[in-house]
Amino acid sequence: MKDVSKVVLLAGVAMTALIPIIVAIALASPAQAPPSQTITRPADTPKWEAVSIRPCPPNLRLGAPVLSPGRMTDCETVFVFIGFAYISFANGGSTPSPAQGLSIEGGPSWIRSERFSITAKAEGAPADAMMRGPMLQAILEDRFKLRIRRQTREIPVYVLTVAADGPKLQPFTEGTCTSTLDHPASPIPEQSKQRCQQFGMVWNGRYKMDAQGISVEQFSRTFLSASLGRPVIYKTGVGGYFDFHLEWAAPSLTAAPDAVPDASLPSVFTVMGQLGLKLESTKGTGEFLVIDSVERPTEN
Repeated sequence: MKDVSKVVLLAGVAMTALIPIIVAIALASPAQAPPSQTITRPADTPKWEAVSIRPCPPNLRLGAPVLSPGRMTDCETVFVFIGFAYISFANGGSTPSPAQGLSIEGGPSWIRSERFSITAKAEGAPADAMMRGPMLQAILEDRFKLRIRRQTREIPVYVLTVAADGPKLQPFTEGTCTSTLDHPASPIPEQSKQRCQQFGMVWNGRYKMDAQGISVEQFSRTFLSASLGRPVIYKTGVGGYFDFHLEWAAPSLTAAPDAVPDASLPSVFTVMGQLGLKLESTKGTGEFLVIDSVERPTEN
C-alpha cells in the first residue's frame, strides 16, 4: 500500500504497524477571535538526555515507532507528531486522553508532507505514553519552535445515539489482546502481537477501520470524528468493550477539494444503522489546536 498523506493522528496502535487516524483541518474563520488557551506541560515532566533529529530516509515505509524503556525512535511528519504529543498522549497516558477528538489547524504545508526522524534517550525509564506525550511536546517546542494553543468555538457536530432497535455490536473477548486506547496506563506487552489492533485511515474515497477492545465512546470521539471531520458527541449510554471491523465511503480529507467518496461502499450513516446506532447533525462547541508558528529543525 502506498504511503498516505496524513492530517493528524489521534490514537492507533496496530499489531504490526502504527497507522494514522485522519482528522479534518478546521477551515472556519470567525469574524471575532474565539477564546484561546495556552498549552502548558506538567512541571514534573521527565527530561531527555539526548535528542537527534534528521530528515527521514527517502522511501522509508510507514511503520511502528521503536520504543524501549527510556528510548524512542520514530519517523513521521510534524503534523503527526503534534497529534501524538497534544492529542493521543497529551496527558502522558495516566488515563484516556481528554484531548482526543480535537482537530488541528494552521501551520505551513511542509509540516504535513516532510517527515523527520526523531531519536531520543530519556533520563530514567518513563512510560512510552509519557515520551510520546508531554516529553514529545518539549521536543516540538524546543527544536521545532512550535507555538500552539487551544481554541473553542461553535461548529457543526454529530451526535451518536442508539437506534430504536438497539445496538448490534460485536463484544470484545477479554484477554485476547491489550488495548491502549481505553486503557493507556496498561503495561505495553513485550510482544507486539499481544497489542490490540486499533487503526483507522482514509484513502481512495474510503474509510477503513479495525479496532479491538474499545468502548463505543472511544469509537465515536476518535474513529468517527476522524472519518467525518467534525466532533462526534457520545450519547449512546452503551458500556463495555467491542470489536469494530468497518469500511464506508468517505472522501480523502487531504485530497483535492473535488475528491468524492467511493460509490461502491455504503455511507457512514448506513453502517451506523447496521450497528444499531444513529448519527444526527447539530451544532455544538468544538475545540481546536491552533498552530501559531513552527520551524524546520537544525539537523544534529
